[in-house]
Amino acid sequence: MLGPRLFTLYMGKLPNALQGNTLITYADDSYVVISADEVEDLKRKVNAVSTTHSNFLRKIGMIVNEEKTELVIFQKELIEENFDFDGKLIKSKSSMKALGITFQHNLKWDIHVQNVVSKISPKLTVLKSSRKNMTTDQFLTVATSQLFSIM
Repeated sequence: MLGPRLFTLYMGKLPNALQGNTLITYADDSYVVISADEVEDLKRKVNAVSTTHSNFLRKIGMIVNEEKTELVIFQKELIEENFDFDGKLIKSKSSMKALGITFQHNLKWDIHVQNVVSKISPKLTVLKSSRKNMTTDQFLTVATSQLFSIM
């Protein structure tokens, strides 16, 4: 059990290093929320925060997985900009998936709902056709396990 505890001790100092930006972490994934009124100000802040974040991780022997690094600008209109992330250019995206939830730039949920429906539809079809061969308790047990395995 030393691994997770040691990891928590190391990562516990990351919020202080990011000075006032909102940090959301889960296991070894981290998401930084940065706000700005203008795109140029956002670019400057992303550059500063990404350098600080990357330097912090390097000091504790970790690295940023550049292939998993994403950036979304949350507002009504889609803005596609290139951002300097610790010396690498990253293009902003229209959506990103975090912890199983798809967040869209316009804060709508249609992509996430579509993903959930596409995962659940085949299982619902099987459950519907097998319902007549089960008791209510059996059906609820199977249905619950199948539906929760999707989430």
